[in-house]
Amino acid sequence: SVWLAVEARAQQAGQHGLEDSPVTEPDHPLVKYAEQFTHNFELIAERRSVFHQLREVAKASVVAKFLLEPDFGPLSEAWFHLA
Repeated sequence: SVWLAVEARAQQAGQHGLEDSPVTEPDHPLVKYAEQFTHNFELIAERRSVFHQLREVAKASVVAKFLLEPDFGPLSEAWFHLA
């Protein structure tokens, strides 16, 4: 199972223009929204196909990363011709 979470982030002016940084104050509205979105992600994914697809792509990405790990061992050529 793949668990997806939403993180509250904001852009702030930095030395090289806008920089992305996490919002960490627990009472900040973005943090509260991110927590609720994470908590209700399964329900949201059932109702909005784009989030369901995002979850499926995340699952495929995890499997692909696992298959390419050195500890898994080399994949035979047959694996690359299954599709």
